[in-house]
Amino acid sequence: MKILVFSPYYPPHVGGLESHADEFNKHLSQKGMDITVFTPRIPKNAPDFEIIHNNVKVYRFPSFEIISNYPVPKFWSAVFWKLYRKLFEENYDIVISRTRFFLTSLLALIYAKVKKVRWIHIEHGSDFVKSGGTFSVIIARLYDYTFGKLILVSAEKIIANSKASAEFCRKISPRINCEIIYRGVEIKNIKFVEPDVKIKERYPNDCIITFMGRLIDGKGVADLLNAAKNIKENFKIFIVGDGPQAEALKRLAKK
Repeated sequence: MKILVFSPYYPPHVGGLESHADEFNKHLSQKGMDITVFTPRIPKNAPDFEIIHNNVKVYRFPSFEIISNYPVPKFWSAVFWKLYRKLFEENYDIVISRTRFFLTSLLALIYAKVKKVRWIHIEHGSDFVKSGGTFSVIIARLYDYTFGKLILVSAEKIIANSKASAEFCRKISPRINCEIIYRGVEIKNIKFVEPDVKIKERYPNDCIITFMGRLIDGKGVADLLNAAKNIKENFKIFIVGDGPQAEALKRLAKK
């Protein structure tokens, strides 16, 4: 089976969607699936083309971030159109897209409709975009209720990676049937991670609480910090990540 994946980001770019897509493709390729990934070339030092895992082919097209964490194809680039047209020369059995508000999902829609291929959309979002200022928030919401909704109603199958994501999909388009498949965990990799002895030695009597992820409203980091006021035992909270809420969370932590 040949699968074409439109991914808004892909390793070496770092993020949850990226690692989810990469692990998903790795395990499918190990089962004999022929997978091609079409993704923005971000960061710029990422190769234009590479083969990873068990023959997973990754094509990266020219792109830029019009705002932070929102990649846009360089539509004026002949290289982009050459790569996109090349996909139409192949006959894929399934098309997969990820997250409705990225333009790669629109590219997937066009491809699936023109080639009349089965299309699965995987939704990672669980709320409207709330970062980037008032103007960005308004535009993002308008986009979700137009193109985002178009993505959700057009795909043959919608998969959400959480209950919250499924509920959000139904909020945008109440009539869609959205199934939930939770993300798996690479247990073998976790077992081989050595504990940071220095941290344990530095705080031998403290309960250590750690958050790792993007610092945005929907992650609940502010709730964690507010709840910390009620913890009576000795504790330390480590927050690992970055995002639009980083400075606000630093101010909250100082309080």
